[in-house]
Amino acid sequence: MSVRAIAVDYANTLPLRSGLKALEVKGDMSMFLARPARATDLFVQGNYELGLLPTAAHLTAPNSKFIGEYGIVSDGFVGSVGIFSEVPFEEIDLLYLDYDSRSSMLLTRVLLKHHWQRDEHSASPLSIIKAKPGYREQIGGSAAGLIIGDPAIEARSKFPYYYDLAEAWKEMTGLPFVFAAWLASKELDESFIQAFDAAQEAGIANRIALAEEYQAFVPGYDLKKYFTNQIQYRISEEAKKGMRLFLELGADILGLERSKHQVVFG
Repeated sequence: MSVRAIAVDYANTLPLRSGLKALEVKGDMSMFLARPARATDLFVQGNYELGLLPTAAHLTAPNSKFIGEYGIVSDGFVGSVGIFSEVPFEEIDLLYLDYDSRSSMLLTRVLLKHHWQRDEHSASPLSIIKAKPGYREQIGGSAAGLIIGDPAIEARSKFPYYYDLAEAWKEMTGLPFVFAAWLASKELDESFIQAFDAAQEAGIANRIALAEEYQAFVPGYDLKKYFTNQIQYRISEEAKKGMRLFLELGADILGLERSKHQVVFG
């Protein structure tokens, strides 16, 4: 039976997705693409057995488990997930949170509380607005915005101040941050998981050629550097520690019981 999979439709997933085309051709799996929040909703609703999803999706699908060795990881500066502003961070009064990714929204809230000390309980709180489409046009003056993925790459040349979330997480914890990983909603055959990881490994090995192929679609940004330095694709043991800590802190922010959201790896 073919496994139905959904993945986040951003450039940084290209190496993983390109490798998995071999399994699609064989009929072992089918792939659908969507923006992060939509992909998470479809997975939680039971439309897919497997999803390359923002890490925080595990909090809305506690019976799922992470599988495989690969995902979207950054051990410091990532360049495509951050807060954009016209003024220094201490002068920001209002922050629009990108509606497209609940995981990055949650990471922002974790950092505001534990790293920047600018959550609602601090001496200098930020006003936070869950943004609607078109919010990037409202960034200006003391109003900043969280932008993620390909739009963030495009925005890097438009704003004088950029505060990278993965870099801030590394400064706070000393750990890598896993932006996305594969979640399974049911038990998958070990033979499938082995073939699944092997296919992704082949795609990662071809990431420089992929960067050259897609570079024209991302003018002004070095995709080769992005795919090889700013993104890591193997989820190391240190990265797993980062996942556990993020989900623990995120569960607290959302008022969820930690015991119901233990990170399980297949």
